[in-house]
Amino acid sequence: MAERGTRLSNRLWVRELRELDKSGHQTSILSADYKSALKVSASAMFARWNQENFFKYMRENSGLDKLVEYGISPLPEDTRLVNTAWRELDSKVRRVSGLLNRQRAQFGEHTLGALESEPELVAQHEAKRGKRLVRSRPGRVN
Repeated sequence: MAERGTRLSNRLWVRELRELDKSGHQTSILSADYKSALKVSASAMFARWNQENFFKYMRENSGLDKLVEYGISPLPEDTRLVNTAWRELDSKVRRVSGLLNRQRAQFGEHTLGALESEPELVAQHEAKRGKRLVRSRPGRVN
């Protein structure tokens, strides 16, 4: 790596960095950054060239410019859009709700398991209700 100051035709002074690779090829870098270390400036410029080469390749071979636009296009009214965050949360809510319902069913089966049928349950309920009504309001029938 080597560096020197160079004055351009428009009278601007720039920092010229040169690198000689193993094959004998020299790469020249012009920069207005006088404060950074030599290797830091050179590595930043080489990293930038990698990015520029990537985007050049994408423009030429993948139609990158056709994918990017600043405009908007209207969506038809019947287009369904799915919010993935909502979908994940809704899935969790449904899972927990199903677990809760199964546990409630097990609890109900445990507490009401001694009863044989629904008519027997209704009869017991009405009998208890009748006793409560008689105790709370003697002489009145609802």
